Amino acid sequence: MKLEISLHAALGACLVTGLSIAAAADSVVAHVGERTVTAKAVSQRIEKTPAAHIQSLSEGSTDSPAKVVLDRLVIPELLGALEAERRGLEKTPRVADRVREILRQAADRAVRAETIAKEPATPAQVQEYFEANRSKYEQPLRIRIWRILVDDEASAKKLIEEAKAQNRPAKWSDLAREHSLDKATHMRQGDLGFVRADGSTDSPRVRAEPALFRAAEGVKNGEIVSEPVPEAGKFAVIWRRGSLPPSKRTLAQESNAIKELLERQRVDAASDALIEALRKQYVKDEKPELLDTLPDKLFGDKLPRPRPAVSVNLPPAMRKPEAGPDGNR
Repeated sequence: MKLEISLHAALGACLVTGLSIAAAADSVVAHVGERTVTAKAVSQRIEKTPAAHIQSLSEGSTDSPAKVVLDRLVIPELLGALEAERRGLEKTPRVADRVREILRQAADRAVRAETIAKEPATPAQVQEYFEANRSKYEQPLRIRIWRILVDDEASAKKLIEEAKAQNRPAKWSDLAREHSLDKATHMRQGDLGFVRADGSTDSPRVRAEPALFRAAEGVKNGEIVSEPVPEAGKFAVIWRRGSLPPSKRTLAQESNAIKELLERQRVDAASDALIEALRKQYVKDEKPELLDTLPDKLFGDKLPRPRPAVSVNLPPAMRKPEAGPDGNR
């Protein structure tokens, strides 16, 4: 049985209360209490119902798929709604909360549609953002460096021998805690992060000597540099823990993601402005101090959910790094 049939062909063959149903979208195909069901409503229900489900409902029936959807989905749902109203279920806290959430989501969708329709992100704005944030999309080779800094070359060579003998992060961590003069990193394996050739890192507060990068560049991921590296009158022991290869994304590759990001920012701003305006109009006499009387056990161990991040395609520079031989990144 073909499920992809036109509305005219599907509804034109149906019979409800003995009358032929016109296929026009605004034609009324059924009455359920005081409600009316139009051909358009049935069409919309067909569009959002999986074809496999319609096929399952149609098994053993000689009716058209459209009439099956009307009789076995649309009408039963309306009858259920009528019975819920008769029982006053829409006034119960659980149902009321659900209705309120559905309305809020509908309002969010309306704000998004209105905002994007009014001010879509233009190609010029997308290009401007790309140019202003080019460093996100174009990155040179970056090397993850762990470094132990000591006073003299002899101590550095001894540490290299000890680290190579076991070649385990746990042993390196112990050596860094015990010997490294860099107190900013000695408790975290001497981790400098991902270092570029000029000594800059992904953290604005951390810079490394370019000589460390050059030394790490000469070995593979997961290897310890065999010789101490002079650093500002002291000596560094270097372990290359991983790397991020050079990357260069084009405007064409990132255009859709940037457009989505810019429009999401505008939608968020419009939503915040609307909420603030509605708050001033409707919220009165707030007394949050009364909430202090609520017992802590009401909240249990639940933590507030963080706001989801914007869903965009991250450039390679912001993705997971290449792993070293032991699986570390």
